[in-house]
Amino acid sequence: KIIKIDNEDKKISVSAKILTPDPFESSVNNYKVGDTYPATVIKITDYGVFLSLEEGLEGLCHQSNLSFSKKNISPRKILSLSQKINVKIMEIDLKKRRIFLSYKDTQPNPWEKFEKVYPENSKVSCTITNINDFGLFCKTKGFDDLVGLIHYKDISWNESAEDLKRYKKDQEIEALVIESDREKEKIRLSIKKMLPDPLDYFKDKKKKDIITVIVLEALDNGINVSPEGCSIKIFIKKNQIAVEKEDQRTNRFKKGDKVDCLLQ
Repeated sequence: KIIKIDNEDKKISVSAKILTPDPFESSVNNYKVGDTYPATVIKITDYGVFLSLEEGLEGLCHQSNLSFSKKNISPRKILSLSQKINVKIMEIDLKKRRIFLSYKDTQPNPWEKFEKVYPENSKVSCTITNINDFGLFCKTKGFDDLVGLIHYKDISWNESAEDLKRYKKDQEIEALVIESDREKEKIRLSIKKMLPDPLDYFKDKKKKDIITVIVLEALDNGINVSPEGCSIKIFIKKNQIAVEKEDQRTNRFKKGDKVDCLLQ
């Protein structure tokens, strides 16, 4: 069918597709948002995959809708040209002639399964996959594609970034699930929650009780101490060491010294 005649440039534009029914008018009504249909991969790009639902009717599956767990992976590593798969229709925009599809929503959701297998406060075995300045990233047993985070403050009750140095990549450890959010797709794990809370030491203590502490280090403005049998660190200010000013010298204390002090 002739669709344009350009006398000036001496060009005639013709179309074969216009002789066939427009699928966005004749066929698109056969498809419903939320339903699943077979489709064929016809083009793969860095940002997603184009699929054919039928002749002339195509849709885009964005990279974010390819996999629940593999967020930054290339679409080419998940699907291949001419591959036949099932897709779920997420949106049909008749005005813009666009159909948005999802491949991941036709697959079992590992985040839902994780919540059932490992509810909050359950213990899980995991392997460290990466270590950075703020925590340990671990894959959990049975869910290799899901990565959980152990923040350095959740390693020990000392809440020190120095604790990260005690761990290595590929090391197997145990941790406690303290948060599993399938909407935000994140897992928070903790090692310290499996350890005794050092504050339990003070459960049966009261004001003006005398306790014995061990000196950890002497500083110019005071001393850091820890009660016997407790890992919590306590700071005693210089003016709380003694009544007389001349006795408030911190250099008279050495690491490992035992000192009796009063709870305030």
